[in-house]
Amino acid sequence: MAYAIRNDGQSWRSVNSADDVMEGEHYSAETPEVVTPTLTREQVEDSRLRAYADPITGSDRYFAEAARIQAMGGTLENVEVARAAGAARSAAIQALYPWPE
Repeated sequence: MAYAIRNDGQSWRSVNSADDVMEGEHYSAETPEVVTPTLTREQVEDSRLRAYADPITGSDRYFAEAARIQAMGGTLENVEVARAAGAARSAAIQALYPWPE
């Protein structure tokens, strides 16, 4: 198998031959080692806040749903289900963007 590796070393993709390499990439027949950069605390916080607020995949939507259910007189059980979904998604986002050591 062959690879096209971005010149900054941050990502790679499989290719059939050196002819498939695009501008900004170089060809390699060896499996690439891509190093993931360490994010700063500020970058982690920014990434988490953006992820929490994403209207489709974020956790904030579940907490908003819980507040809406509660405000409209919904059952405590339904409120807790929405909160639990928000907490689970929040934890998943935190796992995606861990604090630097």
